[in-house]
Amino acid sequence: MAKVRLRDIPPNVLTEIRRFVRQYKGKIPVTGGGPTPSGEYVKNMQEIIKEKWGYELSPGQIFALQRPRPKKVSIPEDVAEWMEKEFGSVGDGVKRVTEIARIMSGKVPDRFRQAIASLGGRTVTYDEAVMELRMLGYDDPDEVLRELARLGFMANEAGKLKFYRYRRPPEFSILKFFGS
Repeated sequence: MAKVRLRDIPPNVLTEIRRFVRQYKGKIPVTGGGPTPSGEYVKNMQEIIKEKWGYELSPGQIFALQRPRPKKVSIPEDVAEWMEKEFGSVGDGVKRVTEIARIMSGKVPDRFRQAIASLGGRTVTYDEAVMELRMLGYDDPDEVLRELARLGFMANEAGKLKFYRYRRPPEFSILKFFGS
């Protein structure tokens, strides 16, 4: 079979090939391979792709599949100018704004999921919270408590720490203050 262009491969097959190539990057040689001194034969990625999917790809195409594909984002020009002025470049601005949006969305970072699952919905003293976090395997409970408070999963109420299962924006405490 003759070598093909990547755009001629059906998208679902190309996705499978891309996943395979990224998964075994550095573990299976792209070129080379062949018989070893012990007598066994080592296949390279070109041969495996040809056997498995029936496409003969060049080493350059395989290396291109190993690289992450850049995503294109369209934003208004005035927003791009603001990002350049505020963050130095549009790329840094997009990264920073997505980081802020991730924090605001309320999804618990993976490293705090165990703490939220254990403490969420409870009101405990500082010492109890520190002891529980240490039992869960956290080395620095103070850092965990600071982050949970910053993310809105914990509040200090009457000298005790109240933990929430879901994110509570700090604005709620201001509204509660003025509402009472």
